[in-house]
Parts: sequence; structure tokens; C-alpha cells
Amino acid sequence: MHAAVAAIVLIAGFAVTVVWEPARPLRKLLVVFAVLVAAQWLVYTKIDELPVVAGWLRDRSGGSAAR
Repeated sequence: MHAAVAAIVLIAGFAVTVVWEPARPLRKLLVVFAVLVAAQWLVYTKIDELPVVAGWLRDRSGGSAAR
């Protein structure tokens, strides 16, 4: 949900940079924010579901599960 809201805000920001000339220099910053939002979405929705990550989260010993 948070990533969707951030994506909507970014799309609106890009639309403003297309229409309003003084806002055009903000495009580079909006691209950085878009990459950060995409990375957050990837980590919280895809990488978090990987079995190896789930194993690390279950192992409270702080060491390797193979010992």
C-alpha cells in the first residue's frame, strides 16, 4: 500500500515536471525516489518470501543453520 501511494505521488511529480518548466530539474530527484520505491517494493514483497531469507529470520542463534 505504501509503495502504491509513493508511486502515485511520483507519477504526479513527473506530470508536473512535464507541464511546468521550472520543475524540470526535479526529474533527476524523482528518478532516484522511483528507484528507492522500487527497491523497497522488491525487498518487502519478493525477497522477503524467499525460503533462504525465511530461514535466516527463524534462526535466532545468529549463526549458520548448517552447524
